[in-house]
Amino acid sequence: LNLQVTVLTVRRAVSKFIGDQALGGEMTALAALFVSLMSIFSVISDAWKSMKFAREIETKVSECDVSDFENEEERVAVLKAVEKLRNRFFTLVVLTLICIAMVAYAVYKLAMSYYCLSGISNIDGCVEITGLNATATGH
Repeated sequence: LNLQVTVLTVRRAVSKFIGDQALGGEMTALAALFVSLMSIFSVISDAWKSMKFAREIETKVSECDVSDFENEEERVAVLKAVEKLRNRFFTLVVLTLICIAMVAYAVYKLAMSYYCLSGISNIDGCVEITGLNATATGH
């Protein structure tokens, strides 16, 4: 998604300086971004459901009294499985947060490509482009 936004941003910025306003290409790129964004939201939704399910399982297992197991090996196996579940849950949460942050940054870059006069931005804001036929300054 970030790569698609970057390509669109660079294409828009270059087209401003060479006077080429290829709207059809921009609309195609925006449609592709929309499809990518919808698929990412689907993945995030699945991750959320998996986290919720893992939390429910952990809660139910935690409520069980593992001392009821007659066999020590079974008790140890259950405790290890619960610990493994907790570790995977934590990993899933971290990866989901990273995914959400990347999507947020892609949306920021896309919005800034329309907000900035040059069409290019970084985390600090709009980038001023000089040394070309025209000079674009940010808002």
